[in-house]
Parts: sequence; structure tokens; C-alpha cells
Amino acid sequence: MVLQKKIIQVIRSKDQTYCYTLNPSPIHPKSNKIEHHLKITDYFIALKHRSNFVIESKLGSYTPDIFYKDQNNVSFCIEIQLTKISTKKMQEKVDSFITEYGKEHDSLTMVIVSHTTYPKIKLKNGFHVVYQNVPPEIVL
Repeated sequence: MVLQKKIIQVIRSKDQTYCYTLNPSPIHPKSNKIEHHLKITDYFIALKHRSNFVIESKLGSYTPDIFYKDQNNVSFCIEIQLTKISTKKMQEKVDSFITEYGKEHDSLTMVIVSHTTYPKIKLKNGFHVVYQNVPPEIVL
């Protein structure tokens, strides 16, 4: 009898009825990042226009959760922030986004997908922060 190696493994969670990953998994099955990656997937599905959508692209010192170019070739750096972080920590992300502009990306707009807004964020002229609500879970 030949045993087959499992290619997919189940991630058991009380909140996620069906959640699967590769075996071995690139994400620890008990990681807090699972919910974050699922929200990136929900955002991808909700966006509908899915070409030019790169997850966690390294843009010099800045790594947005999503780098996206729309149908008009306008780029956006998207941060999905499920937990509240300090204004200082969010300002560091914004500063990295601005520092890499013109070198690693051409986006003037950072989209923050969160239940929290950061009204004290400082931006250089010409840059924008847009807030969007966290998308609901997509059930297929």
C-alpha cells in the first residue's frame, strides 16, 4: 500500500468553518495573520477589477498589504488594518509610503481599510489617505 502525501491541510478554527492551506503551510495554523490574509482575499473579491493586484509587494522600505493599479493605470497602496494601532505606528507606514514614492511606486494615494481612522496623520502636499470600511466576509 502506498500512502499519499497530503497537499492541503485544514486549519481548525471555531470562526472559520472551512479554511485550508498548503501542506506545509506558509502561515502557522494558529497565526493571527490568517484573518488578515482572509480580509485581503475579501478585498480582492469585492474590488472586482482584479488585474494589477499584488499582495505584499516589496517597494523599497515600504511593503503595502496590496499594491493595485486600476483600469486607468492609477496606482494605490492599500493597508488592511484589522486591529487598532497607534497613530505613531500608522504615521511610520505613511512616511515609508511617501519616502518610496517616485523610486519604488507612483501612487499618491494610500487606502487604509480599517474600522479605525487616524485623523492626526500628517501628509506631504499632493499625497492622500482614503479610508474604507473593512469588507464583509465573502461567502461563496
